[in-house]
Amino acid sequence: MKDVYAVLHQKEIDLARVREEIKALRFAIPLLAEDSVHVPDVTDRFSTSSRQESYSGPAPGRFQDT
Repeated sequence: MKDVYAVLHQKEIDLARVREEIKALRFAIPLLAEDSVHVPDVTDRFSTSSRQESYSGPAPGRFQDT
């Protein structure tokens, strides 16, 4: 059986990597878009500033070693 904490740690690393990739893609969209395309509509639709990141890790008191 896999260690739950090791799996969680790997998932957090993967999540951070994916967030960085998304950030890079958002940066690249305006560079790759043609002049006739209205780029702000594309980038604003997926902007993280319009939504709140709600995950902050496990709730206190949960998954603690005893």
